[in-house]
Amino acid sequence: ANKIESEEVSYIASKRFKGADGKPIPWKFHPITAKENRDIIQSCTKKFIGATGKQETTTDMVKYQLALITACVTYPDLNDAGLQDAYHVIGAEALIETMLLPGELTDLFKAISQANGFENDMAEKIKEAKN
Repeated sequence: ANKIESEEVSYIASKRFKGADGKPIPWKFHPITAKENRDIIQSCTKKFIGATGKQETTTDMVKYQLALITACVTYPDLNDAGLQDAYHVIGAEALIETMLLPGELTDLFKAISQANGFENDMAEKIKEAKN
């Protein structure tokens, strides 16, 4: 009964994409569940035998960032074949890398991370708890 629905977030991922009014078009994304995040992490993690002969794991953080972004972004539709064709790429992750500049991609990842509860400022949490 107390379930809180996660809200969709509007975010200007790039000032280069403008609407008919000349204003930047906001992208939209939503947070995902902890289980969805765990599944993404697992898909980006490889197991291997290390130098000592023990099994080790490594997570490809670039792959994780792209997977998290594509899991969260709802607009534009990164899985739209027409949009991918327009950028001459196949796949949502290739599309996002082609559409955005490196700094824009990093900033979008930070915004999505914050929406998912990562990188929240501890001072802000303390302030909220006091109120």
